[in-house]
Amino acid sequence: MAMDSKTALVTGASSGIGKATAERLSMAGFKVYGASRRGVRADQRSFEMLSLDVTSDESVAAAVAQMLHRERRIDLLVNNDEYRDVRAAVGKRLTEMIEEADEPGVVAETVLKASIAANPKLRYTAGGRASRLQLLRTFAPAGMLDAGIRKNLRLAAI
Repeated sequence: MAMDSKTALVTGASSGIGKATAERLSMAGFKVYGASRRGVRADQRSFEMLSLDVTSDESVAAAVAQMLHRERRIDLLVNNDEYRDVRAAVGKRLTEMIEEADEPGVVAETVLKASIAANPKLRYTAGGRASRLQLLRTFAPAGMLDAGIRKNLRLAAI
């Protein structure tokens, strides 16, 4: 390997964002190793696939050791593997929140209020949760608000 060539390890590279990222990096001149917990697939790719499960320390150590043995370094790591898990957790929590939300009539009343107002406001808030969030956005630092949203969506442990 030429030392001026950069190496990249892209997790979750069997499909989707990970695969597209690995392909783009390869086209840009990186020596790319894609990783997937499903294992190595024999197909036409511009990069080599490694078997790697990011939830297993042993699997991570083995894949990194294999890459370091071949290339002697890793210049770029793109950890894309947990995307689906986070999306599923957020989707589940949003479904729960919708079930707990204010009745549709609350939004309808707000639309009616806006439509008949003599001097309509630029923005209207419908419901208790939206009002609390608007108040928080006014006074709370962005990081605190983000942490609260993550906690409410139960993403703190993800």
